Amino acid sequence: MRSLQHNKIIFESTSTLAVSGVLQPRKTPVCRILISEIQEALRPLEMWKIQSIDQGRNHVAYKIALSDTKTNQHQSYVATGGPSWLSTLINSEAQGSVSES
Repeated sequence: MRSLQHNKIIFESTSTLAVSGVLQPRKTPVCRILISEIQEALRPLEMWKIQSIDQGRNHVAYKIALSDTKTNQHQSYVATGGPSWLSTLINSEAQGSVSES
């Protein structure tokens, strides 16, 4: 996110375990090293928040993750402009008209 020059970020995850791990790391000692790395990456941010979200409300992120795992496109879609379908999907979600496909 720093490369995009954003320093106030809200993260959303469909994984309640991931959210609780970041917010309450002592409750998830098995992930201690990973959580420590996440916290270190968050440190330079002016403000950050992480929250759980229902998968249905996170449709764009879900589609990006599916596309990424199929195409091995590991660069940020935001930074690279993303595939052609992405802007249409983002606009549809912003207008509240995303259909499950």
